[in-house]
Amino acid sequence: MTRSAEQARDLAELLRAQGAAVVVVPTLEFFPPDDTAPLDLALERLARYDWVAFTSANAVRFCCERLVALELSVDSLAAPRLAAVGPATARALEARGLVPALVPAHHEAISLATAMAQSKAGLVGRRVLVPQGDQARPDLARALGAAGAFVEVVVAYANRPAPAPADLEAVLGGGVDLVTLASPTAARHLADLARQPGAPAALRAVLAAPAATIGPQTSEAARACGFAVVAEAARHTAGGLAQAVIAWMSLPRSPR
Repeated sequence: MTRSAEQARDLAELLRAQGAAVVVVPTLEFFPPDDTAPLDLALERLARYDWVAFTSANAVRFCCERLVALELSVDSLAAPRLAAVGPATARALEARGLVPALVPAHHEAISLATAMAQSKAGLVGRRVLVPQGDQARPDLARALGAAGAFVEVVVAYANRPAPAPADLEAVLGGGVDLVTLASPTAARHLADLARQPGAPAALRAVLAAPAATIGPQTSEAARACGFAVVAEAARHTAGGLAQAVIAWMSLPRSPR
C-alpha cells in the first residue's frame, strides 16, 4: 500500500477486515508550496469566487492551514460554493465545519466539472478557484473552462517522494501479492524509488507484483511505470479500491 501513512489507514482497515496482510509503504509526503503567495492572494479574496473546487482532502487541509497562518477564518471558505470530488474530500471539509454544495456521483475531475455545470448555479461566467497539488493533472481546469467558467488554479501543496523506511527489506522480505496504487503520483514515485541505485531487492521486486488502482488515470500511469494492473476500482475511493482488491483476492489462482 503506497498512500501516505495517514491516508492509508481507512484502506488498510478495510483490507485487514477481509483477512489481508497489509504492509504500508508510503511513497509520498506533502508540504506547503515553496511559494505561498498565489495561494495567499486567492484565500484573501475568497469572496470574489463563485465556486471553490477541491479534488483532494490534502487541498482542503493545506488551504485551511494557510487561512489560519494568515489569521483568516476558515469559515471564509463558505463564502463561495464548495465542490468536492468525492466523499473523502467532502469529509475533510465537513471536519472543519464546511458543507460542500456538490459531490458528484462519480468521483473524478471530469464528473466534478459536469456536475458543477449542471447545477442550478452553473458555470457560465462563474469564477472558480481550483486549489490543487503541484503535480495535479489539468483535466479539471480544462473542463471547467470549456463549460464557460473563469478558472484560477493555485498550488495548495507540494508532493515529495517519501524516503524508503529503514526496515523495508525486512518488512517486504516475504514479497507481496498485490500493490495498491491510489494516485498517478504514487505510482510514479514508487517506481522511481524501486529503481534508485542501491534500492533494496525486496523493493525492486515490487515492480514485478500485480497492481490494483483507484481509477483509470492511475492505471494509465501505473502501466507507463511498468506495473501490471490487474484490478481497478469502479468507485474512485478507498472503499472502491478495497472492493477491487477483495474481488481480485477471491479469484482462483494457481499455487506457487
